[in-house]
Amino acid sequence: MVEIRLAAQILHLVIIDGKKYIEAVDEVFANERKTFGSVNISVVLAKNAIKHYFLYENILHEFSVNLTNKQKCLLYIILTNNFYLHILSNNNCVSFIQKEIPEEEFKKLSPILKRKESLEDLISFEKSSDFYYATKYNVPIWLIHMWRKHFGDELVTEFLEASIHYDSQSYMVNTLKTTTDEIIKKYPDLTSPFEDMLIYNGTKRYQTTPEFKKDDYFDVKIGFKSLIDTVYNQFYETLIYSGYDDDFVKAAIVKSDRKQSLNVAVPNLENRAELLRFIRVNDIHNVNLFEAKDIYGLKAGVSYKQDVVIVFPKSTRFDIASKYPDFLLHFDRDSLDEIIKGEKESLELYSSYVNDGGTLIYLVNTLNKKESFNLVKEFLDNHPEFELIKEEQLIASHPFGTTMYYAVLNHRGENND
Repeated sequence: MVEIRLAAQILHLVIIDGKKYIEAVDEVFANERKTFGSVNISVVLAKNAIKHYFLYENILHEFSVNLTNKQKCLLYIILTNNFYLHILSNNNCVSFIQKEIPEEEFKKLSPILKRKESLEDLISFEKSSDFYYATKYNVPIWLIHMWRKHFGDELVTEFLEASIHYDSQSYMVNTLKTTTDEIIKKYPDLTSPFEDMLIYNGTKRYQTTPEFKKDDYFDVKIGFKSLIDTVYNQFYETLIYSGYDDDFVKAAIVKSDRKQSLNVAVPNLENRAELLRFIRVNDIHNVNLFEAKDIYGLKAGVSYKQDVVIVFPKSTRFDIASKYPDFLLHFDRDSLDEIIKGEKESLELYSSYVNDGGTLIYLVNTLNKKESFNLVKEFLDNHPEFELIKEEQLIASHPFGTTMYYAVLNHRGENND
């Protein structure tokens, strides 16, 4: 069963060798990645096996099963197929794994492979414990502890369920070139529940179409689009600091309709080739794109205060947990302090460019109060000239399909109460 072996190779590279999921797929299918169709079964099996890795490890521990890493990966792919996906014949998969592992170990596994109930029923930890959540949702226990402490069980469970099951693709229509109706007419699988947005729930890859390659539509989260619509309906000139997300800036550029003055500051231009390409091929002339690592770069890029300033720094990016199955497994805990430091510095720097009466928007893709509610509260304590108008935490399972926090603040003026 070649699909099982190839999927197990991907799993081994991710779990045992510590490689990123995308890199592992490219390595296993170096010559076939772009066509995708011939490798789809193996990729889907590996992706879903990664999402249940902690559960499988716990089950092997509970049943005292001893296997090599290679044997584990093969078994985990079989469990993924037989209990979650049912792509390949269950009986054939059981016969396959029986030949791959020692007879003694197969006997221990036999009750598991014959089960009709959910594998989650085998988790031995108390259902109220962090260990249970970590095992069921395949998340490092320190993250579980932080999220439950910050947000409570209901929101955390909703987020974790979405991280496992939420596979919706969302795109923004480039209204500088085409219309939503024209795209949907050609691709009826796409829907548009939000203005100028395309949504797809399925396995097709709409990033490979000629229209996507021509920028007729592009990746954008629904929450981003909604926030940009709100901002652009009210203000004339805007400054955006984007720490990493070109798609957010693309959405702002399209919304500006080549008319609204838009200043875009980035930490470096060397890594923004896609954004530069988008501006060039779409004949954009209303965007001032410049590098601003500090106050000197900011002053060189824009010489006066703005009606609205959007601060979108690098963050923990928990929004992509549902897109990359290994993201939470590989998340570097030690990077948190540096990330939060950068967020504070960015908010402090760019807040000085908001006009009296203007609006400051702070936006991060996170589910972490230290980067969101707490950081904004600290900023407001130090800046009484700003007033909080609105703040909200979104998660992927919400209607806007985006894990992000944003705060809208009004600049009342230095001497206003």
